[in-house]
Amino acid sequence: MYNKSISLLVLLLAIGIWIGGCGSSYQIPRNNTVSVDSLETYSVAEVDSKPKPVGGYKYLLSKMEYPQGARDRGIKGKVIVNFLVTKDGNGIGHYIKYSPHPMLSKEALRLVKGTKFTPGKIDSQPVNTWLSLPFHFKMAKK
Repeated sequence: MYNKSISLLVLLLAIGIWIGGCGSSYQIPRNNTVSVDSLETYSVAEVDSKPKPVGGYKYLLSKMEYPQGARDRGIKGKVIVNFLVTKDGNGIGHYIKYSPHPMLSKEALRLVKGTKFTPGKIDSQPVNTWLSLPFHFKMAKK
């Protein structure tokens, strides 16, 4: 009887964890490893020219790979990555603003972290600019 109770409890706990993980929204906590607090920064609304991926957005999206595990489970949705594009075009301080699942977050972060950017500019001078990029993961219709 005692072993049956433990087995039932473990099963219920596993189901609860599974159901909790199937929510419509998954938020990854901010975990910036690079301090951006000491830098003078601007929003995209404040700059004359916005940061852009070297090669363009189409090139960046052509490198996106839909995670097979997410595809198999029917996980889809929009991931928003926020980060700072420095004066030299590097992205730092990446964090997920919104994501439906960590598998999609991981792919969006991989794309952004592996990309060089042209920096934002004010009066033709490069400046540190906050950028927010959305990545849409959706499956093709059959």
